[in-house]
Amino acid sequence: MEEGNLALSVFSSGVASVYIIELLKKSPLFPFITKHTVVLNRYIGILASGAATLGISFSFDSQAGSLLITGLTFTTVAHSAWHWFTQWAVQQFVYTTAVEGKK
Repeated sequence: MEEGNLALSVFSSGVASVYIIELLKKSPLFPFITKHTVVLNRYIGILASGAATLGISFSFDSQAGSLLITGLTFTTVAHSAWHWFTQWAVQQFVYTTAVEGKK
């Protein structure tokens, strides 16, 4: 991937992750995720950045009752560890400037 596209992809994934986590905090479907559950929110952020970085995808067939998860080879995970950290760092930067900056 071209460097400019990679940077835009990392930033936009960070923005999307922060937005989704903020929606989860306000959703009545997830009463255990609030602005006060700091540690849980941090873990959710780490998982979100990992999913964005590793390119994990899945498909669920309800008729067959099967869930297929792809993109999780050892080589892919090992190679993506640094990219996962950078994605999480960008996500934390977006959260700190966009969400905590408003408080």
